[in-house]
Amino acid sequence: LCHPGLARWTLSAQGSWLRGAEEPPSSTSWLVFTRASGEPVLYADRTPVAAGLDRAAAEETVHLPLALHPAPRAVAVIGVPPAGTIAEFRRHGIDAVEVVVEDAGLLAALRAGFPEWRDPGLRSRAIDARRFLAERREHFDAILLLSPEPTSAQRNRAFTAERFSAVRQALRPGGIIAVALPGHAAAASPETRRLHSSIRRTLEAAVGAPLTLPAGRTLYVAGRT
Repeated sequence: LCHPGLARWTLSAQGSWLRGAEEPPSSTSWLVFTRASGEPVLYADRTPVAAGLDRAAAEETVHLPLALHPAPRAVAVIGVPPAGTIAEFRRHGIDAVEVVVEDAGLLAALRAGFPEWRDPGLRSRAIDARRFLAERREHFDAILLLSPEPTSAQRNRAFTAERFSAVRQALRPGGIIAVALPGHAAAASPETRRLHSSIRRTLEAAVGAPLTLPAGRTLYVAGRT
């Protein structure tokens, strides 16, 4: 049981996609990093949080919300953006983006496995998001919330009225908040619809009526004057 290769063997036994996988340390999630497919993939609690270049996801994450602001310059991301996002920000003339990943272990794994996370234009920090926002009152033109959907009490921290209020206070006048959730297709289950409705109503109460943008993921954009 103490053999150092046992954990790697038990991971590989779950499927070829975990062959040779590593388990980076984390205080909040079970992280697994693998290159079995030829591309680096990082999982957190079995959910892929970072993988190879996803240009479509990067484009819609950046351009759909920022097109609603006349001149975005100061932008923050709470969570893990799709690979390729930093290049899309530069197309708006934004050379540096502040990114908050609350789990220090997750941030370390992203920096180790993905070159984009070592880009000088991506200023990443491991810090509590509400503390980060409180230190930057009326600082940002846009804040993108890219956290996993709140299917647990821990993940729900990113979607509370208190979190949305902290985001609103960190926005400059006319600033926007964009919340991205997994796609909301017409065949979505009643549970998924209730989840989206709950987040949308919370965002409306804390920031203002959001605009719904159905893309690869559903984006809710609020705060526009």
